[in-house]
Amino acid sequence: MVHKRTPDSLRQGEKRLRRLAESNIIGLAVGDLNGKMIDANDAFLKLVGYSRQEVASGTIRWDSLTPPEYSDLDRRAIDQLRTTGIALPWEKEFLHKSGDRVFVIIGVATIDGPKGDIECVSFVLDITERKRLEQKLQKAVAAAECANQAKSEFLANISHELRTPLNAILGMADLLLQTQLTSEQMRDLETLKASSEALLTLVIQILDFSTIESARIDLGFAGFNIRNCVGSVFRALAVLAEQKGLKFSYDLAADVPEIVYGDSARLRQILINLVGNAIKFTDKGEVTIKVRTLSGLLHFTVSDTGIGIPPEKRKSIFAPFTQADNSSTRKYGGLGIGLTVSARLVAMMGGSIWLDSQVEHGSDFHFTIQVKAIAAEEE
Repeated sequence: MVHKRTPDSLRQGEKRLRRLAESNIIGLAVGDLNGKMIDANDAFLKLVGYSRQEVASGTIRWDSLTPPEYSDLDRRAIDQLRTTGIALPWEKEFLHKSGDRVFVIIGVATIDGPKGDIECVSFVLDITERKRLEQKLQKAVAAAECANQAKSEFLANISHELRTPLNAILGMADLLLQTQLTSEQMRDLETLKASSEALLTLVIQILDFSTIESARIDLGFAGFNIRNCVGSVFRALAVLAEQKGLKFSYDLAADVPEIVYGDSARLRQILINLVGNAIKFTDKGEVTIKVRTLSGLLHFTVSDTGIGIPPEKRKSIFAPFTQADNSSTRKYGGLGIGLTVSARLVAMMGGSIWLDSQVEHGSDFHFTIQVKAIAAEEE
């Protein structure tokens, strides 16, 4: 059933529209499809800086209010109006009479004019302040990124410079340890060497972190033996595990290819970070490395029987300078960036990293990387 609008309902509708136009909450303007301005409310006139007489004179046209770069958007809106009667809201700028620009969101609909022609009613909302805030925010973000880039480059440079004297100290300590020394001198030199090695490890971690942060790291792809790579990590850290009385082992599944194409140095770095942490945070029990295949990826698992990680810390454990327990920094040492570096490297190698853990019962750190298996003769 079709409901016809009575004169009273029409008058009520006109009254509502008039109240909306006079409220000045939003700018309203009426024009024709050729761009001629016919009428506008006070909110719109304030937005563009023209008087009602100037608009009524017919000398103000839509294109004179529009900067040239928005003319294509306006033409598309006119095409929508001709075909559908409605132009979906879009952002643009108006040219104020003073020459200033005003950011707006505008929507347009057509209505039947008093002479049987088609008129366009524009609903215009001033968003200049919002745009200014957005621009300020963008500038602040850009400045923060520049500052962060400068910080990362500074850390990378200073860390690199620190490595040279530290390596010299370690070399001299090794030479002195080979000479005739008293037991007290031997003890002091071993303390010096251990402290220098710890400091060098921290410097290397900072260098790795800052290099990744400043986006200056590149992967080097080549064929390598995966068993030899894991074995070298095992040999490098076996002494640490033995000193703590831990059982340390590694196992590669039979279907793991012997030769793969990837970055062996970065894979070794990830494993050393994860296994080093496992040994550091495990006082008794064992640490194991397992390598499996998973959906075309290599799947590594580093397991330990150490202190574990509480559930509330597991999401942030890969964030920079984070450890499972703040007291861990004092008890175990370290900056808490090894996992951050590892997570970034894993992502660069097309994989993902995650963990399973239980407090006081240990942790399983898993990560996958993309590699290409190749035949030994190709390598």
